[in-house]
Amino acid sequence: MIGGNTYTTGDIRPVDWVRSMKLEDGRPPRMDEYGHNPFSLREPDLDNRPSRDGVVDFSDLGRFSRLVQRRLGRPRYRRIKLFLSEYTIPTDGPDREFNYFVPRSTQTTWIRSAFRVARGLKSVSGLGWIHLYDDPPDPRGKLVVHGGLLTHDGQEKPGYRAFAEG
Repeated sequence: MIGGNTYTTGDIRPVDWVRSMKLEDGRPPRMDEYGHNPFSLREPDLDNRPSRDGVVDFSDLGRFSRLVQRRLGRPRYRRIKLFLSEYTIPTDGPDREFNYFVPRSTQTTWIRSAFRVARGLKSVSGLGWIHLYDDPPDPRGKLVVHGGLLTHDGQEKPGYRAFAEG
């Protein structure tokens, strides 16, 4: 069973959410994995400084995994793994969902770094991507999603290959 299901910032920060998760009797709820979406404004690297204010991005996953285990783990049960269900890195211009974007080459680099981090942590069970395709341009000029691995017309971005090789 996957519980938690937080993302980098949220109305309730992931660190606070984990600290508050308990049953009426004070014990942590049983779960096999903790779901988290580690969106990031920086290249994933466990050597990066900790994020502030309870934010948990990709670079914080080592510290966050230890917190999850300390607060939600139970002595007689196996370790709780992190399931990273959604990740994306917007490219090509302002994005409807995120307040940043990077060049396609940076998306590729960050994807490779994300897989290095995920493979390097025994506590990570999987890494998913939220948008396969970018949205088509809006005729009225409204912001659209640019976090896909493919353009709206199906052309591969360089990050597509990096994710496929994961």
